[in-house]
Amino acid sequence: MKMEMALYKALVASNVPDVHATAVIEAMEKEMTSVLASKTDVTTLRTEVKADIAVLRSEVKADISALRTELKTDISELRTECSGLRTELKSDISELQKSIVKLDAKVDSLGKNLTIRLLLIIGAAAGASSGLVTSGLKYLA
Repeated sequence: MKMEMALYKALVASNVPDVHATAVIEAMEKEMTSVLASKTDVTTLRTEVKADIAVLRSEVKADISALRTELKTDISELRTECSGLRTELKSDISELQKSIVKLDAKVDSLGKNLTIRLLLIIGAAAGASSGLVTSGLKYLA
């Protein structure tokens, strides 16, 4: 109130009519009470903002905790799945190795059979040719 009185006295001393000085003071008081914030208003707002920040902080911490738990669960499930795939892959590799061993044995067996057949064919051809040579010699003689 002291400021308004000082302003009023300054306006009157400056030859502003009493009615105008009063109107200026009333307009100023109206603006100060409806537009400008008081220290109490600012303190109240500060308290409300701090409370809002605390609530938000709590919600964010809860969300982070929930995400962390969900992520740990997902990682655990992936590890279990990878372990199962690893076991399955080892089994498949073992079966492939056994198949390769069987295939090698069959190839060796086929190679031996072909060698024997080739020797028999060569022997038969050699026997037939020696018979021809003997027949030819007999004919010439």
